[in-house]
Amino acid sequence: MLEVIIAVSVLLISLTATIVLVVTSINAGRDSRNKLIGSSLAREGIEIVRNIRDSNWSDPSHPAWDSGLVSGNDNMAQPVIDGTSNITLDFSITAPTNLKYSDALDQFLQGSSASGSRTEFFRILYLNPICRLDTDGDEKIPVKTSTDDCTAFGLGYAKVGVRIISEVHWPDASSSKKIIIEDRLYNWLAL
Repeated sequence: MLEVIIAVSVLLISLTATIVLVVTSINAGRDSRNKLIGSSLAREGIEIVRNIRDSNWSDPSHPAWDSGLVSGNDNMAQPVIDGTSNITLDFSITAPTNLKYSDALDQFLQGSSASGSRTEFFRILYLNPICRLDTDGDEKIPVKTSTDDCTAFGLGYAKVGVRIISEVHWPDASSSKKIIIEDRLYNWLAL
C-alpha cells in the first residue's frame, strides 16, 4: 500500500510539473508573438510617416515637405489604412482605436473605415517639430504630448524636422504592454 501511495505521489508531481511547463510555454509563446506583432506595427507607424514625407518630395505639385504630417495644434495621430494605397494620418482622434485584421488582404488595417476582425492592438503616433536655432545649430523638441511649435523656444528657431514616436499597446493577463519606437525625420533638402 505504501509503495502505491509513493508511486501515485511521484506520478502526480511529474504530471503537475509537466502541466506547469506546458502552460508556461504557451504563455511565453503568446507574449513573444504579441511583442513581435507590436514591434512590427510600431515600425510600420514610423515608415508610414517617412513614406508621406518622401511622397511630398516626389509630388509634382510640390507640397510642403511636412504636408500631411501636421495639423494645427494637434500632434497625436492615427494612421488611416483601409486597404487602399492611400494611407493618411488622422489628427482628429482623442484616443487610439483597435487595429483590425483583414484575412482577405492579409494585413492590419486602422481607422474608422477599416474593415476586418478587431484585434487587441492599439497604435498611436506623436509628431513633434524639431526646431533648430539658425545662429548656433541648437536643436530643441517639445515633449511628446505638447502642441507647441518652434515659436515656443523663442526667436530664430525654425522647423527642420519631425520627431515621430510610434506607440503600440495591447492588453496582457496582468497588465497592459506597449512598444515605443522613436525616429527623427529631417527636411534634408533644406539642410
